[in-house]
Amino acid sequence: MSADVARTDDAVGVTGDGSDVRSRVSARWRRWRWPLGVVVVLVATVLVLTALTPHRSSVPLDVANVGDDGARAVAQVLGRQGVDVTQTTSASDATRRAQSGSTLAVVGGGPLADEVLDELARAHADLVLVDVDADAVARLTAGRVTAGTTGTVPTVPLDAGCADPDAVAAGRIAVLGTTYVAGEGTTGCFVVPGTTAAAVVSVVLDDGRRIDVLGSTDLVTNGTVAREGNAALALRTLGRHADLVWFLPRAVAPVVEGVGPPSLLD
Repeated sequence: MSADVARTDDAVGVTGDGSDVRSRVSARWRRWRWPLGVVVVLVATVLVLTALTPHRSSVPLDVANVGDDGARAVAQVLGRQGVDVTQTTSASDATRRAQSGSTLAVVGGGPLADEVLDELARAHADLVLVDVDADAVARLTAGRVTAGTTGTVPTVPLDAGCADPDAVAAGRIAVLGTTYVAGEGTTGCFVVPGTTAAAVVSVVLDDGRRIDVLGSTDLVTNGTVAREGNAALALRTLGRHADLVWFLPRAVAPVVEGVGPPSLLD
């Protein structure tokens, strides 16, 4: 009889205190399920809130930067007007995304490497060069647009002074930046009085692509875009097509959160 009982106890896993394994597991689950449930809910809540909280960037000219040196305002208005704005810091990614019938904006930055210029020269999209290195401008426009020596003055608005529809719509701009010498087959607008140096130049290449050269980031940054007709010129130039690729030729610094949800430890 005792042997039969022993075999039965072994079969159900009876332990020394008279409880079986199944009952001990059930007891532990009942004891831990509420704390575990709370942790799961907290983690899920943090993940959802984090996903819903917009990221902010401190990188100048970044479309997620809401500071004076950011380009959030222009990107948001373009988005409301139906333009799909995609930002990248990779030249190959930029040219891959910027297909024919779209706009590729190259915004700010120092001298561009030869391989980057090669990528941009092969792009099928129209180009908008915003305060881009003068050598890069000359190369991408086949030498038709070169840097001038006169800087534009923000306190003295410049009149369009040309027949380009975008410039005419803007009327006047107030910027501080680079001016250009408009060569053969180009259109120079917003010429500094007493000079031949233009703040904005456009050219249509032999392959039909249009290149707009904007000499100042004041036309797109949050702190200056509202001056005179800066916004009108920026929105018309950048919003010419339904797709805009915003290329920042630099490594992106870590983004910082705005006023977001508390951390899991909080």
